[in-house]
Order: sequence, then C-alpha cells, then structure tokens
Amino acid sequence: MGITNVFAYLRTVIALAFLGVSGTVFAGTTTSSANSTILVPLTIVKNIDMNFGSLVAGTTGGTAVLSANTGVVTSTGSVVVVPSATTYAQFALDAKGAVLVTINWNPTITLTRSGGLQTMIVNPTSYATNATIINGVNYIPANGILTINLGGTLNVGANQTPGSYSGTVTMTANFQ
Repeated sequence: MGITNVFAYLRTVIALAFLGVSGTVFAGTTTSSANSTILVPLTIVKNIDMNFGSLVAGTTGGTAVLSANTGVVTSTGSVVVVPSATTYAQFALDAKGAVLVTINWNPTITLTRSGGLQTMIVNPTSYATNATIINGVNYIPANGILTINLGGTLNVGANQTPGSYSGTVTMTANFQ
C-alpha cells in the first residue's frame, strides 16, 4: 500500500470519527416480548366408585359389562346379573378453563377376593360427559370441569369363587 493510499485511508477514518460514525453503523437493534401463563393446578376428584353389582359366575364364565355412559350392567356367557346397585366410576378434572389434557388410567384393573387370592380382571372403558376431543386429547371446557365416567368389562371365570372382590383404579391427567 503506497503512502498516498495510507493518507487517503486515514482521512476517511478521521472524517468518519468527526461525523460520529463508528464501526457499528450497520448493526441493528430490536426487542422481543417474554411471556408466561401460570395455570391453576389440575385436580382430579373421585365422585363415584365403580361397582359391577352382584353377579353369579356360572359354569362356563363370561363377562359383566358396565356401561360408562349409563351405569347399566349386562352379561355374556353364563354370568348372570342379579338386580343390585351398579355404578360407573366417575372423576371430575378441574383445570379452571379451556385447556387440553391427556387422561390415563390403569390398562387393566385387578379385583382380588377379600380373604383370598382369587382375582378377576377389568378392562376399563370411558365416557367423557362434557368433553371435546381434539386429536385424542380432551379439551376441558371454559367452566374448567371435565367429568369422566369409567366403566368396563369384568372377566368372570368359570365357577369363580364367591366373595367380595375389590381393586384400585388410578387416573392421571396431564396438561398438553
């Protein structure tokens, strides 16, 4: 670089300095918002326990089907439904308004005879009384309460040992 070029370069730098122009002339600045929404914790309350009522097993076994919609029990095979009180399980999910949640429960429920080791298996089914389902996810309505009824199919063995059978249903719900 010749002496003439060096002086030309220095004149340009000095001129820019007097004009208040720095090396960041072409830099830009912008801002962005930062937001968050704090939701009310999701709560699940059990309203009603599941009850298949009184049944007679029969010699070939079968099923007792508890409707998650009506609470009525019907049977297949040699299982006989004895007139008695029957109820689906019912849960209320409270999320305080218009959110999406996934809901899960045990894929099977094991009922064990009181005072014994005999068991029966329930394959649960559900009915959401006031849900809108979007891509398999439950939409909790604006009032914040979603009611889920849980029924199922009770598999009764041939000559199932008489007695009182009970088990546990675990329901979980997660925000989406």
